[in-house]
Amino acid sequence: MGAAAALAVFSAGTASADDPGSPQSDADRLRAQNASLASRAQQALLDLYALESKLGQAERRAAELGRRAAALERREAAAQRQLELARRVVAAADARLAGRLEALYIEGEIDPLAVLLGAQSLEEAISTLEGFDDVARQDRQILDQVRKARTALRIAVRELAERRAEVRALVAQANAAREALARARNQRASYLASLERQQALNRGQIARLTDQAAKAESRSQELESSGGSG
Repeated sequence: MGAAAALAVFSAGTASADDPGSPQSDADRLRAQNASLASRAQQALLDLYALESKLGQAERRAAELGRRAAALERREAAAQRQLELARRVVAAADARLAGRLEALYIEGEIDPLAVLLGAQSLEEAISTLEGFDDVARQDRQILDQVRKARTALRIAVRELAERRAEVRALVAQANAAREALARARNQRASYLASLERQQALNRGQIARLTDQAAKAESRSQELESSGGSG
């Protein structure tokens, strides 16, 4: 009778270990789940590293484009100041030339006959009159040069504004890409953390289930021993 009881206890202990609802079976299921979680966590970690690298590149590109945009803005502002100065110079040179021509040819401030009579020689008179013409000619040349410079500055300002607009569009694109990568990085990091939390919970459950299985095995052995001695 004692041997039969011991055999029954041993059979019950063995069946409980193989039972899908037994602590040992649950622990084995959680171990398998943790193995799968560990594989997924490893892949998530690799993805996170890749996203971190891409995010770093995107941040550097956004920063570089920002510096380029700032430099273009400074150059455009400087060109605008130069253009405004050129406008004032053109106005002043234009007024000076008009005033000189008026003095020479309208008001009669320069009298060719007086120059001729006051000169010591014909060569001196001609040289003096040509000097006045040279001055007016130089004024015209200066005015032409300044006007050309003003035109060049207008073109430069327009081109700089166009380039700045293009770079600003690139900056916006780079910032959008950086933000998208940052969101993806944060989502992947959150996913990895959830996998690690689930693994930790599973390990705690495995420890409890293993302890329960060990206690059940110990009780089974005690019952077997007591049944065999009886």
